Amino acid sequence: FVGGIWTARASPLPAVNLNSVAMSSQTNGWAVGDSCTIIHTSDGDTWSGAVSAVPGCAGANLRSIVMLSSSEAWVVGDADASGYPVVVHGTSLDSSPTWIRIPVNQVAVAGLTPPDGLNSVTFASSGGNIWSVGVSGIAAFCLNNCNSQSGAIWSTTTSPQTETLRSVFMYSDSDGFAVGDKDAAGNPTIIRWNGGTYSWTRAPYVAPLVNPTSLYDVYLVSGSSGWAVGGTGAVASALYFDGNTWTGKPVPGCGAACFLKGVYMISDSNAWAVGTGGVIMHSTSAGGSFVISPSIVATGELRDVAFDPTSGGQSGWAVGTDGANPVIVHTSNGGGDAWPTVASPAAAGVTLTSAFFQDSTHGWATGSGGGTTTLLYWNGVSWTLVPVTINGPFTGPLDLERVWVLGGPPAQEGWAVGTDGAGLPVTVHYDGSSWETMAPSEPTPGSLLLGLSLRSGTNGLAVGTNVGAGTLALIYHLDPPGGVTATNNGATTSTPTTTTSASTSLTTSITSSSSTTTSSESTSSSQVTTSTSQTSTSTTSQAVSSTSSSVATSVSTVTVTPSSSSSQTTPLVVPAVPGFPWESIAAGIILGLSVLVVLRRRRPATA
Repeated sequence: FVGGIWTARASPLPAVNLNSVAMSSQTNGWAVGDSCTIIHTSDGDTWSGAVSAVPGCAGANLRSIVMLSSSEAWVVGDADASGYPVVVHGTSLDSSPTWIRIPVNQVAVAGLTPPDGLNSVTFASSGGNIWSVGVSGIAAFCLNNCNSQSGAIWSTTTSPQTETLRSVFMYSDSDGFAVGDKDAAGNPTIIRWNGGTYSWTRAPYVAPLVNPTSLYDVYLVSGSSGWAVGGTGAVASALYFDGNTWTGKPVPGCGAACFLKGVYMISDSNAWAVGTGGVIMHSTSAGGSFVISPSIVATGELRDVAFDPTSGGQSGWAVGTDGANPVIVHTSNGGGDAWPTVASPAAAGVTLTSAFFQDSTHGWATGSGGGTTTLLYWNGVSWTLVPVTINGPFTGPLDLERVWVLGGPPAQEGWAVGTDGAGLPVTVHYDGSSWETMAPSEPTPGSLLLGLSLRSGTNGLAVGTNVGAGTLALIYHLDPPGGVTATNNGATTSTPTTTTSASTSLTTSITSSSSTTTSSESTSSSQVTTSTSQTSTSTTSQAVSSTSSSVATSVSTVTVTPSSSSSQTTPLVVPAVPGFPWESIAAGIILGLSVLVVLRRRRPATA
């Protein structure tokens, strides 16, 4: 294209389809095409090539190229014969060009066969953010409020697992874990969230652990101390996280159908778990064994446990069902009183599913079933039912599975998650005075939201299950912009919540992936640093063994950060005044001050 006119130029490989071209200047550029073809122009007019074969490219068709500078480029393309998409990194392109394939793994999706490739790649203007999209992958970018009701947007991210995820916990602004049902091999599902790269990876675990094990709840007090609990149906299971690996720990028996459904940590050496048959268990050392604590509930199951964080480990609550009616039990002396029952206003047939406490006079609980929407509030004296406003597209009653509040006490903001009467996953927002449904960005009929964890009014995760054989588990991320800026309270983690100002905001919907094999794979990564920011593309592989088999886990992801800042925290945007953008207000203030200065200088002197 010269002077407004397009003219044909000869290709050095006329029989090869060329699919994408990128120029770093009027004279320097590269083009990519079928059969891993890469050609080059150094004068902006004639092309030469193909370049030497790219190791590991295996003849895959290259679909897109982007250049960060005259010396660096990224290329993506179709999958190879094994079904893995091709990502190629070019360096030293202005002197000694080198093209290297970067390892990428994808989870196999039912109904899709290779080539499950990548079709397009792009960087943010800063050069620090990379997005790539393709077959069975999703990506989205959002600025400003994106028509949300409050400016706080739930958007989907994709799990590396097809198994239902039942609980999630963020112990920092950019790190946390989700757990769920066992996979086809009977291995527990534990995945780790990296909020800095908006990616999920399969987390390693080690024996002793009885398979097949599903996990129902997870809780952490730091990046080096946490518990996940579940069971096989015959034996309850508990895994302890020491900062590197989840390790199975001995758990006493809890009846014929034995599962632990909820866990809460007061500290790394003081943890409680509850489960089927009304069992309550207690661990009093970091990673130490659980023992059964006295409880008066003998039937049904307890689904969740929480403590008043201001009570020094003395005041705790557990919620669930006795098989027909909702149950709430409370200890005021660290379990010494055998957890007597407390009156509940929830209707018959309701199972209470979660509890969250800020202090002795501010507590919340959710419920499911019974033909009614159940959200309870503890005021220090009694539990009361709280009304929930249900807006379209949702219909009642709501089955609520988890609740979490922020700020205060009293709470300034909160969320509850679950499913509506028509099977839509539902998020319910609390603005400090009332609860109201808010539609997520991509509601999926027939899905369930089962777990919830918040770090701030614009950074949280909700997890659940998708529908259909082979579909990936459902994960929502609470994204900026706007929203209430209430910070996390002391009941959730000892790590303080931080936020970073930014002029733009980001809503993300991304795909990460993993694979399970019977042999370990190597760990490899590639990291590129530009003058403005850093982008990393990595695959992680961890082989672990519980018996004679091993589980290898791999994930590839791309960095997604809202700005060129090195901070990994979620940015907040100053909410707009209706009808007046902040830029106009700031300009008006500056103009007004300037006029006042001029008038003061011109005012005549007086005697």
